[in-house]
Amino acid sequence: MVRAKGLGKGLDALFSSGKPANSDSKELVVTLPIDGLQPGKFQPRTRMDENAIAELSESIRSQGIIQPLVVRALSSGQHEIIAGERRWRAAQKAGLNAVPVVVKNADDKSAMAMALIENIQREDLNAIDEAIGIKRLIEEFEITHEAVARILGKSRSTVTNLQRLLSLAPSVQQMLREQRLEMGHARSLLVLDAARQADLAKRIVALNLTVREVESLVGAVNVRVGGKAKNRQSRQTPDQDTVNLQEGLAQHLGLPVKITNTKRGSGKIVLSYSDLDELEVLLAKLRA
Repeated sequence: MVRAKGLGKGLDALFSSGKPANSDSKELVVTLPIDGLQPGKFQPRTRMDENAIAELSESIRSQGIIQPLVVRALSSGQHEIIAGERRWRAAQKAGLNAVPVVVKNADDKSAMAMALIENIQREDLNAIDEAIGIKRLIEEFEITHEAVARILGKSRSTVTNLQRLLSLAPSVQQMLREQRLEMGHARSLLVLDAARQADLAKRIVALNLTVREVESLVGAVNVRVGGKAKNRQSRQTPDQDTVNLQEGLAQHLGLPVKITNTKRGSGKIVLSYSDLDELEVLLAKLRA
């Protein structure tokens, strides 16, 4: 595994074990005042779900905090949260005065690694924040996609696909962060330029399109933009009116549409479907 120089013994063990350093159940748990803690500067989450925190707060009221927070001491006398900020916020909402913690002797790099890994391994982290967290690990510690995949217990292809999401248009990334788009939607948009990504993403949300419908629409756009049509009888570039009509029909029907015009004013419209189910949906729309 590739490692950056000077990571130190703690991070070396962290990377070689593939688990966050706070997974050791034998570590000493102490209780600290809740107002003596502050949020960590390496928190990968860009937004906190207030509803989820409220639910966690109710759980803490009845069950207490089951998993201690992980913190490190600061020169100011405060303790910075490495992992467990949502538990801390929920505990505040629940009216607790103190919380159980494990105090780590961690420098900035160690704290960042623990915070990122602990959050990335949680299922409720959105795809963009997860991708950004992985990117920080890769860049800060100079490791490969394969190495970070082993650390996180993910496949290399999953890590690579998450990193590709960071090339999406900013507005599309925000939709994915807010979970208005699914991963399948976002991956389908990657082959388009930023402007078309943003435009189609808005349509996906407005029309509640399925991933398959989006793939069909993207395919229709690629036929026009990339010149990838299998029918090579006509190499004439369609005019803008034809392009707009193709895209409008593709959006309405949820299938790839190709319009071919001749110099004499005639032409043809080709609708492509992948199975009989899609054909039945198409026929129903045409009859409506």
